Amino acid sequence: MRQRINPVEELATDDPAAGLREAFALLMPIRRQRLRRSERQQRQHEQQLARLQEEERAAAEQLTERQGSYQTLRAGFDVACLGHQPLSQLQRGLHQEDRAAEAVQQQRQTVRESAAQCAAQSEQLTSARAETQLRQRELEKLELLMQEHEVKP
Repeated sequence: MRQRINPVEELATDDPAAGLREAFALLMPIRRQRLRRSERQQRQHEQQLARLQEEERAAAEQLTERQGSYQTLRAGFDVACLGHQPLSQLQRGLHQEDRAAEAVQQQRQTVRESAAQCAAQSEQLTSARAETQLRQRELEKLELLMQEHEVKP
């Protein structure tokens, strides 16, 4: 014998509250799961943002150190080369200064990239927070409906 599977007919019973209880029983775990998933994603974004901010701070600190050593090197080069120095020594000094300047530029780029990553992660965190608030409101609405219809979770 063939069984008819029609959820609408199955929910239609003499007790209208029974259909509501079944619908609420189906929806409540789904809403709770969505809220927990959203909260977990929000925490992950918060942790990622904190890590990126720490990396940005460290990169900025390293940039300051490199700039200081570059300035020291330049000042030392000017003093050391004021007299008559052999060409090879001058070239070595210029090459060393160029490497230091390049290191400063690379570190500046690293700081800019870190700042961009922090900004992007901050936007993702804002989005995750909005998603969590939405999921929380959905759950609260369902709980309110259940209270209005006197259905216990």
